[in-house]
Amino acid sequence: SAGFLMEIDSFEAATIYLMRKNGQCGVRAVDGRRRDDHEQWRGEDGYRCRMKPDRQTTILTIDDESVIRQSIHAYLEDYDYRVLEAENGQIGLDVFRRERVDLVLVDLRMPEMGGLQALSRIRQISPDMPVIVVSGAGDIGDVVAALRLGAWDYLMKPIDDMSILRHAIDQCLERAHLIGENKRYQSELEE
Repeated sequence: SAGFLMEIDSFEAATIYLMRKNGQCGVRAVDGRRRDDHEQWRGEDGYRCRMKPDRQTTILTIDDESVIRQSIHAYLEDYDYRVLEAENGQIGLDVFRRERVDLVLVDLRMPEMGGLQALSRIRQISPDMPVIVVSGAGDIGDVVAALRLGAWDYLMKPIDDMSILRHAIDQCLERAHLIGENKRYQSELEE
């Protein structure tokens, strides 16, 4: 079908496509019909589409301040994320081990087990897990320590504009998806 970005016979072979400027998805089946097994959204550099996930994306929020957890929960739920909450690092690790989590938001300063320790343990369990530190501790040493331990991003509290949080989450999830696709592709090549 002329004018579209690409034509494919197996949508699963593709991950994310830049779409036409008018927002119409460029993904079509070989016979030209529209595909309904993908989602589309407006990105910074144009409209994009990708395969719909087979389940709701799950985000674990680890923060000792219940007001922060609840506001993040309410905001992300509006965007169709499943949000789990934990009030400290130890409980967060328990939830992380028990549930299928796609991304972790963690505060640094918490009782029982702090965010840096929780981040370190999460990375040991799942090295490719996207972790975003969301902390009011503005110490540059904490930022450096978190990034060295494998945090994918660091946001300062208070988050006045929650769309910044959503943007960071979307970027980390897209990166994680691409890393997973790359690993699957490399695995298939080795077989």
